[in-house]
Amino acid sequence: MKQSHKNTSKKTLTVCLLLLGFLGRTQAQEHYASLVRAIDNNNISLSVYQKSGEAQKMLNRTGLSPSDPEIGINYLRMNPRVRNQRLDYNISQSFEFPTAYGHKKAVSGKQNEIVDTDFRIFRANLINEAIDTYLEWVYYTKLAEVLKQQKEFAAGISASYQKAFEAGGMNILDRNKAQLNAIN
Repeated sequence: MKQSHKNTSKKTLTVCLLLLGFLGRTQAQEHYASLVRAIDNNNISLSVYQKSGEAQKMLNRTGLSPSDPEIGINYLRMNPRVRNQRLDYNISQSFEFPTAYGHKKAVSGKQNEIVDTDFRIFRANLINEAIDTYLEWVYYTKLAEVLKQQKEFAAGISASYQKAFEAGGMNILDRNKAQLNAIN
């Protein structure tokens, strides 16, 4: 009976730890998600790159449909000797073999995929750079806090060594070491 209770406790503890780990991870991801949303909404170079990609996609789609038909009219003025006027109409449409249009469309689709992939790579690099900068900022902020705390501790130790020196319980070398540590 105790063995099953022990197993149930272990399972419960394991599930709780997994849930806490998962919740902590999702909170960290949510923090990064807000950073990514801010970059997507406010970064000018990202929006310019996206507009440039859209323009490139439109350029890739040009030439997919057959060219417009050409209409020509030739008017020959009346010749007084023949007393005849002539009006010629000329309509022409150039087109390629139908499979050529299919191949052009496939090439255009692949070029558009390349443009999309290029944008995603640019965005990922930008986000990675922003996250790296953010993590460096967090690191140096925490480092400054730790160094400030160490300096306060060293100043406290130096003050207590000074009191001990004045009371006669400390030699001058130890007091000077404590003062140097407080300065550095």
